[in-house]
Amino acid sequence: MILNLASLSQDTPPSVELSQKETLPVRDSQSSLQQEQQQHHQKRRHKRNACFVDVSRRLINRKILYNQCSTISDIMCFVGMTGIILMVIGNELIFAANKHNYLRIIFVLKLATTISTMLLIVLAVVYHYYALNLYCLNNSLGDWRIGLTLKRAAIIALELMICAIHPFSRQFLVIGRSDSGSTILNTSIANNDEAAKKLLSYIHFDVALGLPMFFRLYLFGRVLLFHSRVVRDVTLQSFSHFNRVPIDFTFVIKYYLQIWPTRSLMIFGTFLFFIGSWSFRACEYQPGVNHISFLDAMWLFIITFTTVGYGDFSPSTYCGRNIAALIALIGIILSAILIAVLLRKLEFSRWEQYVHNFVLNIEISKANNYASANIIKYAIALFCLKQRGRYSSFERLRIQKKLFSWIKTNQSIRQQQRNLIDTCVDRVEPSCSHALTNAINERTTQQCVLMQEKMDRLEKRLVEMNGMMESIQNFLNILLTKDIK
Repeated sequence: MILNLASLSQDTPPSVELSQKETLPVRDSQSSLQQEQQQHHQKRRHKRNACFVDVSRRLINRKILYNQCSTISDIMCFVGMTGIILMVIGNELIFAANKHNYLRIIFVLKLATTISTMLLIVLAVVYHYYALNLYCLNNSLGDWRIGLTLKRAAIIALELMICAIHPFSRQFLVIGRSDSGSTILNTSIANNDEAAKKLLSYIHFDVALGLPMFFRLYLFGRVLLFHSRVVRDVTLQSFSHFNRVPIDFTFVIKYYLQIWPTRSLMIFGTFLFFIGSWSFRACEYQPGVNHISFLDAMWLFIITFTTVGYGDFSPSTYCGRNIAALIALIGIILSAILIAVLLRKLEFSRWEQYVHNFVLNIEISKANNYASANIIKYAIALFCLKQRGRYSSFERLRIQKKLFSWIKTNQSIRQQQRNLIDTCVDRVEPSCSHALTNAINERTTQQCVLMQEKMDRLEKRLVEMNGMMESIQNFLNILLTKDIK
């Protein structure tokens, strides 16, 4: 058997050997091409996996930094509100120090306020460190110094200055003088002869450093931003990035004013009411003088906020006047917003507007039919008088006058109908018609695509039938030629 194989191998012709030698390099080239393609696919897969790993790593780091910023913001809000409460309690004890001795308690409260302020400053620095890293991660910046722009540095400096302001245990007195001496104004309580006179430019040092602490309320806005559903929703964040709409504090405030307008205005108005009332009381404080009560300060806030000003109470210091001007300005703005919200609440809904317009249309149609019937009636009566030859009679003038009045009435009714048609079309209707048109166009496009596919299949079948007919014709020709032979 082995000899036979050897003999067969020896008997192979040279052409076969040459063909085998030629196929060897072809196979080698094909295998090398396959290996190169596999290596290329592996490199692409490796790059894709590395890209996915980098994206997942960045998303994890972003989530960690976001949670850290949110936690630090919550702690800052708690520490800042604690400092404000301690400041208010300390100033109230200072206001009552004429009757009681609270020096030790005031000292402890101011020391606690200072400690909370120092802690707040440290937390603010740490927060901006994480916030800057988060900004660099979101914008693919390699170094944090690139993200530290001049605007961001100014915002950080302003925030540190706001967090650093707090009262110390000393007193500050400023007296404004004129040509005749010091500027003096009577007490803020009208028709009270027993009250002492007040200096117009006086402000207590603790009050001057305590009122700016209310600027720390911006921390509430930051907490609201981090805990908002709009910011935490990943889908909405992606959609906003694609449409280049930044979801920031302004967007969140507009969002809550859109969905909860009354609740948002009530919360803001309540905070403003208590803060403004206490600010009036603090600005009107002078040692040894009858101090305004908190209830009177609340009444002064109300009459200033509503821009009524009965005159029974009025601020008697520059500080109180500035607070009054600011409250009056905020009151005007909030009143306008409240009126807009009430108007939106009192508007008809879409379906209520449809029903209302339908009822008005029926009433106007009835009035139009009635006016048209009267026009026809008086026109026929006038024609009959003309046929009788009574051209200058009093009855003809009366009928002609009524005819013209009903013509004018009919014209005004038709104008009302046109105005009603215009008011029926609001901002919702074009959007609905646009959506309906888009749906119809999409359906028509799908039908055209299906029709094109059917035509392509029909064309293929026609080609196949043509081929079959040609083959049958050739077969018949062959049979005919055989029969002829």
